[in-house]
Amino acid sequence: MSAPTTVQPAPAHERGTSGGVTVPGAPSVPQVNLLPPEIRGSRSLARVKRLLLLVLVLVVVLAGMGYVWSTWQVSSAQDALAEQEAETQRLLAAQKEYAEVPQVLGALDATKEARTLGTTTEIMWAPYLTALVVTAPEGIAFESIQMTGASPTTPAGLPANPLQAVAPSTLTFTGRSLVVPNTSEWIEQLESIENLTDAYVTSLAITEEDDDGTKTAYYEVSGSVQVTDAAFALRYAEQAEQEEG
Repeated sequence: MSAPTTVQPAPAHERGTSGGVTVPGAPSVPQVNLLPPEIRGSRSLARVKRLLLLVLVLVVVLAGMGYVWSTWQVSSAQDALAEQEAETQRLLAAQKEYAEVPQVLGALDATKEARTLGTTTEIMWAPYLTALVVTAPEGIAFESIQMTGASPTTPAGLPANPLQAVAPSTLTFTGRSLVVPNTSEWIEQLESIENLTDAYVTSLAITEEDDDGTKTAYYEVSGSVQVTDAAFALRYAEQAEQEEG
């Protein structure tokens, strides 16, 4: 009898599905998928359906969130619009309440402008009339004092005395005296007063007056003096400039 033959197993590195090196994670023995293609297809379709369902749910959720956000935006815009409309109605009501204010302010401005224009040639006559009386020679009794001159809409006319220059205003006067008045001294004193110039005594004549059958002789004096534009008061011109500034 012959000796039995002993078969040695192949080394571990020579074992495998095809006799090669075993791949990590791969089955140690050959496997065969015996499932029919229909089942594999149905399983793949089920996975696709679940994925599509998940996407659809996500889209619905996002659409719902967008709808809620847009609805909130519209509501906020409507509330803001309602507030603005209410404010507009309030302002319109207030405008009706004070509708006459612009007209009153316009009339007030027009009045101020008219006042300023109307007083552009205004002169405070009291000090000049006082000066005329105070400087008059002793014994002079004034019979008339008149003022002629420019107005806000009319320029000054030519003086009656050709020796006098054109001035904004002129004081003409007449008076009587029982004695001969010192007219030259009177003229000097008048011209020494600020804003008065070109003083003249235009006539000096002896006149008789019948008083209860008794005739009285006296000297009748006529004269004039110019008032310069520096005498203009301009009370409202400075105020108007301040308001405009």
